[in-house]
Amino acid sequence: MIEAVLTDHRDDGYRAGALASATVGAGNGTRIEVFYNRIRAGWRESAIPPILAHVLVHEITHVLEGVSRHADAGVMKARWDAEDYRSMRQAPLAIAADDLQMLRTWRERRTRTLLAGLR
Repeated sequence: MIEAVLTDHRDDGYRAGALASATVGAGNGTRIEVFYNRIRAGWRESAIPPILAHVLVHEITHVLEGVSRHADAGVMKARWDAEDYRSMRQAPLAIAADDLQMLRTWRERRTRTLLAGLR
């Protein structure tokens, strides 16, 4: 299970510039913490839903892939720039082929595990 929480209490010094953080299996299971105060403070209200969606997709992808890698562009980019934020208000940012392959591998492993449990 993945727990995702929105927090308002992270100051600018904690993971400076990050909009979220994912912790995998560290005592409390898998947890995504979204620094909602940073999202709310940086953009007008109408921009928040697509940004929040992209932040969640980015962090969930990290969790499913099991690695902290980033792509040069798209939803898995380490730091989005102004053009990325403009683009995500029009359509979802792309996901790199490498990330898609890692997600397919995760899905195949998960399916095999679930099917084995049915036997």
